[in-house]
Amino acid sequence: MSSIETELFLVKYQVGTGAPGAPTLNLSLAVNAAHRTIHGIGEITQAVSPPVDVHTRVDGTYLPMLILGSPSLLVEASGMPPVVHWPDRRRQGPGTVILPNLFLRMVLQDWEQGGTAYYRYQNAEGHWVEVNDVPVKKVDVLASKAS
Repeated sequence: MSSIETELFLVKYQVGTGAPGAPTLNLSLAVNAAHRTIHGIGEITQAVSPPVDVHTRVDGTYLPMLILGSPSLLVEASGMPPVVHWPDRRRQGPGTVILPNLFLRMVLQDWEQGGTAYYRYQNAEGHWVEVNDVPVKKVDVLASKAS
């Protein structure tokens, strides 16, 4: 078993074409290699009028696989808006149901390289927007903290 299979590590990705006016999904993820799970945050931005600014808490799984004989990772995740905790904790019952605002599927060459993604997100008007076949680029975690 390699060390990457037993580790918890951080990765950051930028998902999008980078074209002016195109949506960009920025992901900051913690990967639990022992359980093949991912957890983190995402932000979707788009420079249009009105501007898109969607925040989401991302949870998902990944599966190592071979695609055309090449090792790859299939990452599937969903996201929910950040939860507001109500101050009155005396309420009974399960509480508010939070519906997902993001569905994500990425195929990565490995954790250190990019890949391709499909995702859909719910915009401020409640409509679902699909983004297909966009590149995934790894962002250096340390470099992003400096900026």
